[in-house]
Amino acid sequence: MIAHTPEDREAALKEWKASNGKVFLAVAFEEGQDWKGDICGAQVFFKTPFPDIKERRVERRLELKDWRWYYLTALRKTIQAYGRAVRSPTEKKTFYVLDSSFWDLMRRCRHVLPDWFKEALPKGWEEIA
Repeated sequence: MIAHTPEDREAALKEWKASNGKVFLAVAFEEGQDWKGDICGAQVFFKTPFPDIKERRVERRLELKDWRWYYLTALRKTIQAYGRAVRSPTEKKTFYVLDSSFWDLMRRCRHVLPDWFKEALPKGWEEIA
């Protein structure tokens, strides 16, 4: 297993990419990554990336009842995280979700989910959400 801290995240990422099969415990790698091919065979999603409600700007948007922004921001980050390993229409990877709030997000955003993302969800996901 390879983990990282804020100080060594790039070095840990480089080590993992060269490791050929080790597990990378990564936080906040949803943007700017391209883990195509054999680099990443599966992802485990421990926590749905909802914006931090303690952050001043997020708190203000929620005071203004801008819940649409809140959920769409979480959805965008979720899809970006999924897309780190799935880089083309022909690539298939396993994506495990351990956070039950993921299904609440899918339910709230079901009308804006891209078709390709819906197709990746398990059959009957609408009953889960």
